Amino acid sequence: VAPCRPTPLSADTRACGCCLQVLKCKELGRALRIGTNHGSLSARILSYYGDTPRGMVESAFEFAEICRKHDYHNFVFSMKASNPLVMVSAYRLLAEEQYKHGWDYPLHLGVTGTKGFNAWYLACVVPASTVQAGLEIAALLCLKGWC
Repeated sequence: VAPCRPTPLSADTRACGCCLQVLKCKELGRALRIGTNHGSLSARILSYYGDTPRGMVESAFEFAEICRKHDYHNFVFSMKASNPLVMVSAYRLLAEEQYKHGWDYPLHLGVTGTKGFNAWYLACVVPASTVQAGLEIAALLCLKGWC
């Protein structure tokens, strides 16, 4: 998998026209971040999986399958949640599911939009616990004002 470019094409997989964005990223040789936000799961995902880490992973895999259908592999997964336990569970489940599928896509650990103790907890514990689980990750910790 090619690394993310310093100035990636703005391609949010939650927007309409996902296939067009994938094709444009492929054409331009740009990386794509498949971001799943715990607080923004679709109604369809919520009705089937509930508000769970499994729902986050299934949502991300749907978009990954679109990328793979178009022979596009220059993407990273990103799971976002303000609840540290949900975030750690989602990343562990994502790594487990990738392993089952024979995939090896990078994980982007981004911590944003939270303050106080939770922010410090997310910034320290989430990367440490995923590394402890034996994952090879490229971690980007981006708390407000830290980037």
